Amino acid sequence: MGPNVADLISLFDEVFLTLGQKPLLHNPDFTLDWELNEFRRFCSVPKRNRVKLAFELSPDGVSFWIDRTSEMPDVGYDFISNNREQFKELLLMIFGSSISVNYKGNRTTLYFIPADNILLATYTFHYGLLPSWFRPKTMRLYDPYFEE
Repeated sequence: MGPNVADLISLFDEVFLTLGQKPLLHNPDFTLDWELNEFRRFCSVPKRNRVKLAFELSPDGVSFWIDRTSEMPDVGYDFISNNREQFKELLLMIFGSSISVNYKGNRTTLYFIPADNILLATYTFHYGLLPSWFRPKTMRLYDPYFEE
């Protein structure tokens, strides 16, 4: 494992310990889905009312797959190494917030809502070429991945 991936794993470990969880490589809530040289893909273990989640660690950074979204957020290693605290805040948001997922046709919108009910971030992902204007809208609220 190269220094960038080891550094990323240590950042995940710091956040997981803050949330009262085991380190990433020993955490029973994730499985190592794929490993190749400097590349690691982790997938969440399915649990009731918890969003489906996967993320990839590479020397270039971290990419997340949350529910139906792809590579959202996608964070480069240069940004992470220069903004470690900001990246840890992003991880705390992803793993410690309730997630409201809105679907409308091919569009998926993620809303991250921590315990104090103040919206932290919104990510919108659209796949395909067809517009979603006339499709029904549905919503699902997921519990935090890890509760503090």
